[in-house]
Amino acid sequence: MTIAEEIDDMFLGDAEVWRRPSIGQAGPLGGDFPVVTSEGHNIPDVIFTSPIENLAEVAKCLDKVDGVVDHGVVSKVPCTVVIASQTGLKILDKLTADIVG
Repeated sequence: MTIAEEIDDMFLGDAEVWRRPSIGQAGPLGGDFPVVTSEGHNIPDVIFTSPIENLAEVAKCLDKVDGVVDHGVVSKVPCTVVIASQTGLKILDKLTADIVG
């Protein structure tokens, strides 16, 4: 919770930090069953309530927080995904609500 509070303070007014639930609805505390990795880490979601002006700057800020192992972006805007494999390219267009980073 200390790390979640630190992240919340970094983006005060622009974002909310919730623990991701393994069952049920997301919420500030992750409900009764928050997702915990096999190493015992919680997985928080930073939900931005205002547009992200500079995603690279957000990433730099998160990289500086002790205890943050990795981060990515879930986007609810249409996007295009290109999947490259040994058999060629597959292009998926106009996807929404997918993990982008």
